[in-house]
Amino acid sequence: MFIIEKLSAALVWAAAGINILRIGAAAALAVTWEWWMILAAVGVFLLFGAMFLRIVGKHTRRIYGYDAARRHLFLKFFDLKAYILMAVMMTGGILMRTFHIIPDRCTAMFYTGLGTALTLAGVAFFIIFIRNLLSEKKRHTMDQTIYQSYLRILGEELLPAMGCTEPIAVALAAATARDLLGEPPLSAEVAVSGNILKNVKSVVVPHTGGLRGIAAAVCAGIAAGDASKQLEVISAVSEAQVSAVRAMLEQFPVEVKLAEEAHIFDICVSLRSAQHTARVRIADFHTNIVLKERDGKVLFSRAAEGGEEALTDRACLTVENIFRFAQEVKVEDIRPVLSRQVEYNMAIAAEGMQRPYGANIGKVLLKYAGEDIAAKARAWAAAGSDARMNGCEKPVVIVSGSGNQGLTASVPVIVYAQELGKSEEEMLRALALSDLITIHLKTDIGRLSAYCGAVSAGVGAGAGICYLCGGRLEEISHTIVNAVAINSGVICDGAKASCAAKIAQAVEAGILGYEMYKEGNQFYGGDGIVTKGVENTIKNVGRLAHDGMAQTDKEIIDIMLHSC
Repeated sequence: MFIIEKLSAALVWAAAGINILRIGAAAALAVTWEWWMILAAVGVFLLFGAMFLRIVGKHTRRIYGYDAARRHLFLKFFDLKAYILMAVMMTGGILMRTFHIIPDRCTAMFYTGLGTALTLAGVAFFIIFIRNLLSEKKRHTMDQTIYQSYLRILGEELLPAMGCTEPIAVALAAATARDLLGEPPLSAEVAVSGNILKNVKSVVVPHTGGLRGIAAAVCAGIAAGDASKQLEVISAVSEAQVSAVRAMLEQFPVEVKLAEEAHIFDICVSLRSAQHTARVRIADFHTNIVLKERDGKVLFSRAAEGGEEALTDRACLTVENIFRFAQEVKVEDIRPVLSRQVEYNMAIAAEGMQRPYGANIGKVLLKYAGEDIAAKARAWAAAGSDARMNGCEKPVVIVSGSGNQGLTASVPVIVYAQELGKSEEEMLRALALSDLITIHLKTDIGRLSAYCGAVSAGVGAGAGICYLCGGRLEEISHTIVNAVAINSGVICDGAKASCAAKIAQAVEAGILGYEMYKEGNQFYGGDGIVTKGVENTIKNVGRLAHDGMAQTDKEIIDIMLHSC
């Protein structure tokens, strides 16, 4: 028994290579070399050198894929194909030398080339070992300014929310306007951007008895909202208030229109009573109130463009620094926010598995895709969305302003951690990486767009699972690139039941991206939008989603307004 790692791989491969090289050298000393023999030996070296170089990469990734127990199993040092190849080569070599089937000069040529290639493969393993060792030693040198920024970003993004965040933001604006008005309103006017309309149109507003749409969200905010609770504005609603919301929707006039010259994220709620008026505007992100107005007098105002400036600059996010942060972060620094994510998101996923919601994607997946770990990860993430999109009254910890992205980035990682028997610390580090990768991908895309946000979160989940299974920076980077290449371009046509199915596909792409690279396969620069370097590929995704799909977004909204 010995630990399967790159150092032991280096020793075994180099020892085998030196032994074969010894046989070749002994044969070489017994023959007279000619120029064609030298060329033949070089040819053998190049042939096997290329083969072994590929095997080194594949074997390194396979080692990363083992859990801790399997790394100690000697028989798992090579895979089955490698054992067959070695058995054939060793048996053939012994027989040919014993019975002098081939001339000594052929033995000299073949074994000299093969032994040199195998020895250099051992050296390659040793170089990888040293490089990773130095990388591990560097991990404690992360800039503390960046470290603190990452903690703040997690705190800013991982917020609890009750229900789909866009209708909740509408309810928050309505509840705030009601408080400003100071008396029961007689009518409401709501101006929203197309993306808000898209994301509120088909989703159930929680605590309304199954009501959908902007008018329902406005009535919920007015009749039952507590603006001080922010994204949990309608989290505590009594049965009497539910009845009041439904009655209000039938009698209370709510005019809904598209905002002119709106931001991508824009909500403006105006209320009118017999004596007063009140207006509240939210822009750029879900809790960013930029205007409070009563009777035409501005009580609070700030530039909508400056809303994101109050948040920590996301420009500090890079895959390399996110990996270092996951490695280095003190668990007590992330436990409060991430343990809440685990508790809330797994609770709503369990709810989606236990009760019928929407199209029941989670339960369908578990029934037909099997009980393997990857299928379970997809199914549980989808089940959380089943419940959330269809009126479940449990909170979710969001990521990048989205509960669906919060579920997608977290639930698969948690499922893998539980199934693999990982410790709480290992799970939290993987979760931090998944969340931050998701946020990094979404930074250039924007909070709302025609690009399905679950795709980004699925990439984050794949990276988190890769980390959980022992992957390091190289493996994580390739997982991200592979996953991005698979699903980029999936459209967002609003929040609704089918989001759960998109989440399942996004998680599958993230896991496939990891499994591809573990088996030595990858997409290369020039394959579609993939370019050299993970950061450059992420920039391409941002450009595709933010710029390239802008017209797509308009067409989706137009179709939803006039054809659905």
